[in-house]
Amino acid sequence: MIDNNWTSNSVVTKDKEYLHVESELKRDYYIINDNTIFEKNNKKIEQSLAGKDCIVVYTNSIKQNYSDLIYEKFNSLDSKVSYLNITVTEDSKDIKKVMEVIDFAKKVKLPRDGIMISISGGVCSDIVGTASSIYKRGVGCIKIPTTLIGMVDAAIGVKNGLNIGSSKSAIGSFYPVQKTIISPFFLNTLPEKNISDGFAEIIKMAVIKDKDLFYLLEKPKLTDEDIGLIIKESICRMLEELSENLYELDSLKRTVDFGHTFSPYIESMSDYKISHGQAVAVDIALSSALSYKMGLLNKGNLQRILNVLTKFNLPITYDSINYEDLLESLNSVCLHRAGKLNLVIPLSIGKVTYIESIDEKFESYLSQSLKDINGEK
Repeated sequence: MIDNNWTSNSVVTKDKEYLHVESELKRDYYIINDNTIFEKNNKKIEQSLAGKDCIVVYTNSIKQNYSDLIYEKFNSLDSKVSYLNITVTEDSKDIKKVMEVIDFAKKVKLPRDGIMISISGGVCSDIVGTASSIYKRGVGCIKIPTTLIGMVDAAIGVKNGLNIGSSKSAIGSFYPVQKTIISPFFLNTLPEKNISDGFAEIIKMAVIKDKDLFYLLEKPKLTDEDIGLIIKESICRMLEELSENLYELDSLKRTVDFGHTFSPYIESMSDYKISHGQAVAVDIALSSALSYKMGLLNKGNLQRILNVLTKFNLPITYDSINYEDLLESLNSVCLHRAGKLNLVIPLSIGKVTYIESIDEKFESYLSQSLKDINGEK
């Protein structure tokens, strides 16, 4: 049985003028890859709950496809289980939805040692993750992602993001789950568009970190074994990158922000009609074109990146992008990153650098790069 080890320790020392409190908080969590968690003889969920009360939060598509499987598994456990079906969209990923989960937890009297379980995609995962971090000042959380983007990105780190109006992920929390359980069988009922969204995040990791993963993505035809390896390696690369600065305390320069500088504007300006994965793909294309325009990325590697994006049915442009508005949106990015742009751009496959500030040259390069990916002269 895998146990979590969450401990804290504080030491107080006195001086003539002040008291000094030195506090340590240790939390570990596990990513488990198991395609059989809902089978009768699989005890991983039961062991994870250890008889504690829980609420299971899921969305409409999960209710439609997997409700019988979920009820059969959880109703057989030695735990008090309450179920909450919520309707979520990217533009409803806000504090109101968090309060919907918290109000339900209060209604069913979820105790301080209780556990919130998200069986869902990334949006619901962020909502439940935030709710678990503030309900009774923190209860346990288990995430079972049901989308590819959740499996390789949203559900494996410690960050939960919520929107405020048109400001994407402007608030949230850093709060580790106890476990994330990856079960790729959920992908069997996932629409192709959602699969493509997940590949945007996988392509991101390949470009910034792993040229071998990128070579694999370039294969003309992928087998089931290839897909399994791609998911596994993408998760590993993401966790390796996150582990160096998990809580974003050491630096606000993060390679995993590749594809996430222009994309918040693209999502919000479209009223979230363009999905997160699609926006990330356009961002990757624009950032790569910008690097090429600056003479940092060669034309061959730029074309490889664009080819892989289109191979997985991802867009490389969005016609409604307004250059002036896009440029203006970077002010919010700089505010979020403590005054620095920290735009990640590729130098080659597997190697990146940062653009930290906005100047006239950058503005000119960005304007031309936007025209290039739009096919304008």
